[in-house]
Amino acid sequence: MREPVEPRGDPEGELVVAREITCFEYETVTGTVCHNRYVIVPDDLWLYWNVELYWRYAGDEDWALAIPQFEQIVLDGDPIGAWVWWWMTCEGGWHNDTVEWHAIGDTWEEDGVFIAEGSWTIKNTTVSSDNVILRFDPDNSELSECEISWTTDHLDEGIIGVKGPIYIRNLAGHVVYTHMVEEAPLGEGSWIWDGSIDECPYEPGGPTEAPKGIYTYNVGDPEWAAFDHINCVRPGGWVGCGRGDADKSENLEITHVHVSNFEWVELPTKAQVTLDYELTWEAADCELKVYNHDLEEVTVETPANGELDGTAGPHNDVVVQFTDPAGIADAYSFVVFARDTEENADIWNRDRQPKPALQRGAVHTEWPNAVAALGDGIGSGNYDLSDVVGQMGAYDEDATRYVVTGYVSPSAKSVRDRLEDSAVAYLRAHSTPTLMGFGSGGGLRGGVGDDDPGNDKYYVSNIDGSLSHMLFALCMGCSTAQWEGGVPAAIVDKGATAAMGFTSDVLPPQGWTFSNYFFEEALEPSSTVLDAAIHALDKVDDKHDGDYGGTINLSWIGPTSISLRPARWGE
Repeated sequence: MREPVEPRGDPEGELVVAREITCFEYETVTGTVCHNRYVIVPDDLWLYWNVELYWRYAGDEDWALAIPQFEQIVLDGDPIGAWVWWWMTCEGGWHNDTVEWHAIGDTWEEDGVFIAEGSWTIKNTTVSSDNVILRFDPDNSELSECEISWTTDHLDEGIIGVKGPIYIRNLAGHVVYTHMVEEAPLGEGSWIWDGSIDECPYEPGGPTEAPKGIYTYNVGDPEWAAFDHINCVRPGGWVGCGRGDADKSENLEITHVHVSNFEWVELPTKAQVTLDYELTWEAADCELKVYNHDLEEVTVETPANGELDGTAGPHNDVVVQFTDPAGIADAYSFVVFARDTEENADIWNRDRQPKPALQRGAVHTEWPNAVAALGDGIGSGNYDLSDVVGQMGAYDEDATRYVVTGYVSPSAKSVRDRLEDSAVAYLRAHSTPTLMGFGSGGGLRGGVGDDDPGNDKYYVSNIDGSLSHMLFALCMGCSTAQWEGGVPAAIVDKGATAAMGFTSDVLPPQGWTFSNYFFEEALEPSSTVLDAAIHALDKVDDKHDGDYGGTINLSWIGPTSISLRPARWGE
């Protein structure tokens, strides 16, 4: 670049910055303008030749060369001849920034005459929003967790509005709905998503409302369509800056989010998973948040405060421990958040300010365990154990269900072990007021005593820890609730919410009928265990011609108002 020198003499005319109004009219402006900047060197007398202009972003070392054209124009109502350089903000790249310029020209009399210098402030549309997610629940009519708020800014605040797309995405990043903002005032704006879906991954003709869950969004998307301004026309009739903005980072992307290896740490409120994720660029901060099936944020204990490694590249086998005081059940969303560093923001973001990445996540569903145990020598009668297991594992339209861990019978020890991680239990065995006979040994016992492994004699009271995770146990056997020292009482004494037994002998055929229909009704949404017992007794009455076979002598320990559905742990 030629070095400027001090002017020799007074150049004719003066330099102005102007904005185009029509093809042949120019308006002199005192400040900065939106799209078009003009350096005009009036030269009616043909004083200059070989005029060159140079521009650069403030702070850069290198200058870019521009060659102005000599034109006959109208400036401030007067026709003149001038060297004109027309520069558009779009030419300069993505950034809103200060542009410095200076002009150097030769005259017929003296070489290297310095003409002028100046600067422009560029500020096309910028968009920002909070780094939040959407929580859509079709049962929440107010949709208070689905409001998207944003802020737009522009240099010419008084004359423009904004328009552009808002993309609703699932945690995998797929667009499920697109909303077009046709015209909104500059500044603060908002829109509430009502759960509508209309795009991939949902099939044409499929559902039109999103399922309950966590969703993300873009206000504009730099890869496809940006938020841009309106009411400001560029040459050629185009509207808008042509390079609008988006509220999420273009360069920082979260990918390959996956959770696996679910394990219990403390039943039923603390668990851990293995998290994998990847960052395309270094992040200034990165964190994990976990949301339960009610879309409420739960506590991430490990890593501390949910803080994740923000370095670029894959991050695998991250151990995550989280707690939910309500009891871990149903769907859990693991959502990774990240934000640009100051250095990375300089690369693409229009205002060179750090922006959040589009959040990504994965969902893991964990259902409470249930156990069914059949004692030695118990016949099937009208039904067998598989019928009851099928009912215990049935699921409703929301797929909230119990996972039956299997039916066990070889020993009292194996039955007691199953109670330690189950929310619901069905125990059927030859029984006395103090024990239920599993295997061929001493049985599973109520009351207090010493375990006798050699005789397979195990007391519920000797379980290491609490049964507070257990919601309900049906102890189907003769006289299981006749005395206070029976197995149902021991289960509740150990912390379970409720249990049921019988105060008399129970005949096998009626017992099978009762238990089968009990779980059929108990696992209906919002049905209580009392509702289920009444329903089951009605079925016994119908099926066995009024002979209840002892099932009418049922006895409750704990509340009768509890519901097993939706699937959950003890209270």
